[in-house]
Amino acid sequence: MQIHKISSLFPKNIKSSKKLLTIFAHPDDEVINVGGILSKSIEEKIEVSICCLSKGEKGIFNKKYLKNIIEIREKELAKVANEIGAKNLFHKNIPDGQFVLNDNLLEQIIIKVLEEVKPQCIITHDPSGITNHPDHIKLCETVLKVVKEKYRKKINLYFSTITKNEQIFRKQKRKELNFQNLQKTTHKFNIKNFISDKAKLYNIYESQNIAKYLNIPLEMWFSFNDFESLHKVDFEKNYKFNYYSFYINTIT
Repeated sequence: MQIHKISSLFPKNIKSSKKLLTIFAHPDDEVINVGGILSKSIEEKIEVSICCLSKGEKGIFNKKYLKNIIEIREKELAKVANEIGAKNLFHKNIPDGQFVLNDNLLEQIIIKVLEEVKPQCIITHDPSGITNHPDHIKLCETVLKVVKEKYRKKINLYFSTITKNEQIFRKQKRKELNFQNLQKTTHKFNIKNFISDKAKLYNIYESQNIAKYLNIPLEMWFSFNDFESLHKVDFEKNYKFNYYSFYINTIT
């Protein structure tokens, strides 16, 4: 289903202001996955909150960031949240790459954030992790558990997925990727009118330099993936969570 308004992702008959919460593992995940949706949400006057569970300290693509990567990524995320116009930013410090060792802490943080924000719509990682990153997978599993147990009647939960074209593109870059648990798209939003906004937001993440890694301009990459895709969670379905070998040689 192609949507034209982000408000259509919310439960029907909401009387209070609409509140969207994104929950992702690392700084920049929110822009890569739903930068266009976030920009459109602000345009629709939807209240946006961003929750990031780690500092992303292992995401070092350049030696010059070795000594102060945490400080840099904190500032980058804060600047992105400000540029978007987010009402709330929650930036936590679960060790990058160690989410599977912090089940209880993850759950406690998510519950606390949900109690504070009271969102009616949440977007988080897909069970595949898209990149197979174990932090993405574990966070998705934990968010699903919390919402299913405590908030399933109040919150629409969505996984951020990718199109068939992007799957092919990503497999060309990293053949080891496994999309076995990638969920089918139920809702997609055309970001054609928000590509420049999304690229502007991502360019704030200078330390990540994804355009150099992909060897193409950001606008071209975002144009290639002209839709941001979501899977609406069915709380009666049993989603699978598997962990595959994951590594990324980040320092150049």
